[in-house]
Amino acid sequence: AVGAIHFVPAGTDENKQAEVKLYPHPASGNVWIKNYENSATEVRVTSLDGKQVMKNIASDGSIDLSGLQAGFYTLELNSQSATWRSSCIVTW
Repeated sequence: AVGAIHFVPAGTDENKQAEVKLYPHPASGNVWIKNYENSATEVRVTSLDGKQVMKNIASDGSIDLSGLQAGFYTLELNSQSATWRSSCIVTW
């Protein structure tokens, strides 16, 4: 089944916590970020062994994960006011 990920804010003031969704999940190409602050958001993707495998700016509300191998990753979104972290499964 395809669903969405709800990001957990990390180290933010509770008043600044906004719900962020990443979909579809599991992912297999472009992934959409919903309800972020309508500004460029830095996206960092790390593998389970902690290596950064991608760093990009999601200026249009999406990121392309098609260059990643199938597996389990941690995504971190950094905006001007908050940081969100979540896990993501990439499938092919």
